[in-house]
Amino acid sequence: MTMKRLTTLATIITITLCTVAQTPNNGQKNCQWSKDNYKSEMEHFIVEHAMLLPQEAEEFFPVFDEMKEKQRAIHDKIKRMEREIPNSEQTYKDIINQKDNLEIELKQIEQTYHNKFLSILPASKVFKVIQAEDHFHRRMLKGWGKDKSR
Repeated sequence: MTMKRLTTLATIITITLCTVAQTPNNGQKNCQWSKDNYKSEMEHFIVEHAMLLPQEAEEFFPVFDEMKEKQRAIHDKIKRMEREIPNSEQTYKDIINQKDNLEIELKQIEQTYHNKFLSILPASKVFKVIQAEDHFHRRMLKGWGKDKSR
């Protein structure tokens, strides 16, 4: 089975499960997104919008996932720092500086991996991947905000 068929199948299954999970009261969906569902949806979205061929997707996504793991580890550090309750102005200053350094590190990781992507895909497709990922996250956040307001 090709990557595109697998991604399409995963999407159909996810949509079906979400539809079946609708609650009878006021028609709200009760679909819990797992990390795997989210990843599958994002990959499908990127494949479609960047028009990745199956062999391109097969080579690209392991590198993309590697980048995401490294970024996730830094995001976790930032979240832990933001939960700290500083006891002095100096501690606040230190946390701000540490957070700035971690955000710079995030950008450096992104730049490193964009260069790796360019060794796998044409620049036009890398650009479309970057746009697709951003668009996907915005779309998901908009949907999440609507679900939370109900």
